[in-house]
Amino acid sequence: MSKTAIILIGVVVLISIALFFNNFSITGYQVASTTTGSVCSTPENRVGIGTTTPSVNLEVVQNGAIKVGRALLSSGGDYAHLANNEYYTGSAWVGTAPGALIQLTGQQINFFRHDGRGGHSHSMSIHPNGNILAAGNVGIGIGAPTVNLEVVQNGAIKIGQAYLSSGGDYAHLANNEYYTGSAWVGTAPGALIQLAGQQINFFRHDGRGGHTASMSITPGRVDITGSLWVNGRQIA
Repeated sequence: MSKTAIILIGVVVLISIALFFNNFSITGYQVASTTTGSVCSTPENRVGIGTTTPSVNLEVVQNGAIKVGRALLSSGGDYAHLANNEYYTGSAWVGTAPGALIQLTGQQINFFRHDGRGGHSHSMSIHPNGNILAAGNVGIGIGAPTVNLEVVQNGAIKIGQAYLSSGGDYAHLANNEYYTGSAWVGTAPGALIQLAGQQINFFRHDGRGGHTASMSITPGRVDITGSLWVNGRQIA
């Protein structure tokens, strides 16, 4: 028997063993599993896992999952999920440790916390119209908010030209400027209401950090800088 014949017989034997133990078939440029539908199509550079007709470079069967370390990408119905420690099979969640989950459904994004046993607590949703629905408290610049919306000390909230800011024991409501805790930031003249303890102070500001006191209200007392007008008439 020639050397070439021996080699051919060896190749046939090896292929037969592979087909017997792995249930694989070879057809043209494809290597397909007849049990799982996995396919590698060389001409289109596409790989399918659980499907013999992948439409993109890598496609996993519906209700399957991809795992990279602790990150799991899965789907079920019209939902796409990115989670750590668990994945969705299309009918049930599989996981053993608590973690977090981002869910995409239609044009909406949902955020959940999960307990690793299939239980999920909704945290926040982002809707197509830009609305954000949050369950619990929201912190900006702070990791443990104590109220529905909490901004870090010396931060600010802006609504149009209105600013709500704080610094030390003071709370400020102003237009055109806000307080960073060490300096005023603003470019246009405006007005300011300051709350300090039980006292309310009213100022005019020049947009450059300069403020002129107008009036102060303390328990049982009102102090006015300038004139007092009532019903269009100056009385003091």
